[in-house]
Amino acid sequence: MVLGLVVRDVDTLKRYLNEGYYLIYSSKLGRFYVKNPKTRRAEVVDKSLNDIAREYYEERKMSRGSRLEGVNGIVEETKFLISQIRQRLDPKLPIMTKFVTDTSWWLHLRLDFTRLILPELFSLMRADEIDIENPETTARNMASKVLALKAEATRARELEDKLKALTGEFEARLKEEVSKVEARYTRELEVLKEKIKEYEGLMAEYEAVLRGLTDILILLGDRTGKTLKLISSFIAGLPEDVREEYYIMVAPRIRRIWGGGG
Repeated sequence: MVLGLVVRDVDTLKRYLNEGYYLIYSSKLGRFYVKNPKTRRAEVVDKSLNDIAREYYEERKMSRGSRLEGVNGIVEETKFLISQIRQRLDPKLPIMTKFVTDTSWWLHLRLDFTRLILPELFSLMRADEIDIENPETTARNMASKVLALKAEATRARELEDKLKALTGEFEARLKEEVSKVEARYTRELEVLKEKIKEYEGLMAEYEAVLRGLTDILILLGDRTGKTLKLISSFIAGLPEDVREEYYIMVAPRIRRIWGGGG
């Protein structure tokens, strides 16, 4: 036992006992100690507090017997609850070994669970759901709250699963539609490219034709100019009675200008 400081006042002694410290009496030394159950550290109670410490010691000694009876009752109730749980659990689960090997584990589980869950359950309940005179009614209302929460959680999981399924289906359909659109536009793009190539070929032909027409127009213009010059030189201004004679003389030259025979 590791000794620490000395408890010198009643308030400190009460505080330690309320915090769960053990009150120990050493008959050999004739004095009291308080011991921390977690750290195993003990502190000496000043001898001036022996009378008060003895009163606390006797009260706790007397209450220990009744507390043991209460613990035994809780143990029996815990065994009953275990038998109820056993009817619902798979016997192959590892937790089932606890029924045989460690009953105290179930006792602590029940006590700690009650300590942790009761405040939360009370916070969920309305005032009219808490029956001060009938704890069984209150317990049933608490159980209904838990079952309602369980049902809500089940529905939430079902909705989540449906949402995942719908999301997957939507993504698959969207991917399919995108693939169709891409395939359709790919085909249309290929057709458009072929048409563009065809138009490019036609444009090349048109350009060749235009170049030929340009050459023809240039040649036509040159020959027309020469023809007009010739006509104006030999025919224009002649008397009407001699025009035919000169026409016979000029016609062969005009045919030579336009590429005809002589």
